[in-house]
Amino acid sequence: MRPYSLVASFLTCGLLLLVLASISACQSLSVSILNYQNSQNAWIDQPARTIENLNLVIVSSAEESTAANARFNAEAKGLEDLANECSFISKGTHFEARYDTKIKEKSGDRFVSYVKIALELKLCNQAKQLLNADQIRKMANRGYTEEIQQYQQSQIVSRPATKTETAAATVDLINSDTESIHDDGEFFTTRQKLAMLKQELILSEPSFDLQESVHNQNRLQALSDKFLIAQNYEQANPALSSGTMTWSKMKSQLDRIQKNSQQIFLKRKPAQTKNRKKMSRDP
Repeated sequence: MRPYSLVASFLTCGLLLLVLASISACQSLSVSILNYQNSQNAWIDQPARTIENLNLVIVSSAEESTAANARFNAEAKGLEDLANECSFISKGTHFEARYDTKIKEKSGDRFVSYVKIALELKLCNQAKQLLNADQIRKMANRGYTEEIQQYQQSQIVSRPATKTETAAATVDLINSDTESIHDDGEFFTTRQKLAMLKQELILSEPSFDLQESVHNQNRLQALSDKFLIAQNYEQANPALSSGTMTWSKMKSQLDRIQKNSQQIFLKRKPAQTKNRKKMSRDP
């Protein structure tokens, strides 16, 4: 073999090894970057409710046709879940992480937003115990509370509710009787009654009218009785405190049950009507 051929062979082999090493390094780097990104966003797959380092943590998500709507709904829904447990959104509530992604579909892009919200358990428990309107307003985060109200109004599909209709719906929910709690659905619903009343107090201006102030305090006292019922149910069912269920998930379940019940009723109704007509023809 000629000397220059031998040198060329060595150079070719060396270059080939260098290229292979570079490819291997790039692959390792890509895997490392991918793993890093996945580890950074691993929280999006955690349960909707957890306790981390003495903090109550809520993970919420929403999928919408626009990025802005997805972010807003994910935020507000998570805040509403937190308010359901703590009875209102207090100062100290903060967003620990956010993650947005886009899903490409033939019908159009879909946007998914995730948020991670946290609040110290100590502050959550303090909020639960407050029944004085002035103390509630002082501790509350008004901006986040307004966001929850805006989200609740946006969920009315047919048309935006007027202030009178919204207030009437709140009063109906609050004034509904709750003498005892029989299941988790009633437990979460009872907590929501208290959260909605406190939300109404936070967003209303302090009244100097003695009669109205007394009325509000009486309503809070009535709801405190319901809160004690809920508290007793929670103590009798300790799995709730360590569980992952949130108000939004429970509400979805309750809405689904109600929808199924209505469908069953509508299916039975024609048969019942037919039987009545048959009976009316009988002598």
